[in-house]
Amino acid sequence: MTPAASRGAGEAAPVDEAELDRLHIELRLLRERVHRLEIELRAVAPVVAALKAARFWDAAPYDVWPGPEWVAADRTDVERLFAALAGVDHWRPWQITLERRPAE
Repeated sequence: MTPAASRGAGEAAPVDEAELDRLHIELRLLRERVHRLEIELRAVAPVVAALKAARFWDAAPYDVWPGPEWVAADRTDVERLFAALAGVDHWRPWQITLERRPAE
């Protein structure tokens, strides 16, 4: 007969105090970790929002700069940035590769 079968229908299983203590410690550690991750997420959220809203201009196909308020960025760096954002952001607009158009 199993321990559960030997108990009556309404009887609770015996509590293993050591296991309960271990679970309380694990719960406390997990709550601390979640708290730290929430802080980090709040810190990174403005960066993700700014990247989503950023506008990029590829001068290669047009050979024209839109104005002096624009800056140049290395294509490989921007591709890495978009790939990193796509890896952490569920709003995934960065699946497009940046490629030069053929010269006419």
